[in-house]
Amino acid sequence: TGTAPRAAPPTVAAVLDAYRKHADRYYRLPDGRPTSTVFHVKDVAAALCELCAHKPAAAFGPLLLKDALRRWADRGMTRCGVNRRLAIVKRVFKWAVLEELVPPTVYTAVAT
Repeated sequence: TGTAPRAAPPTVAAVLDAYRKHADRYYRLPDGRPTSTVFHVKDVAAALCELCAHKPAAAFGPLLLKDALRRWADRGMTRCGVNRRLAIVKRVFKWAVLEELVPPTVYTAVAT
């Protein structure tokens, strides 16, 4: 009896790409134009991919998040801007849990 080969766990880049597609469909104004959230999600995705694109998404946690936050602050981003990006990262991983792309522990760790 053969079993189907198990798919490789998604990388951070794969989760971010899937969320970008979701955000592009979901965050729309009544006239169909994208909201500013779509642009912020793309910025966050690009920044996180620069940092850890090929790491397994299930391995994303507080240390990688802390590194990302520090990089954004070091690049002169305001506290408000860093906090906006933090909220998007949390939203990405919460969504990824709902889509069963990562275990719930990933979101819990990121939200902490």
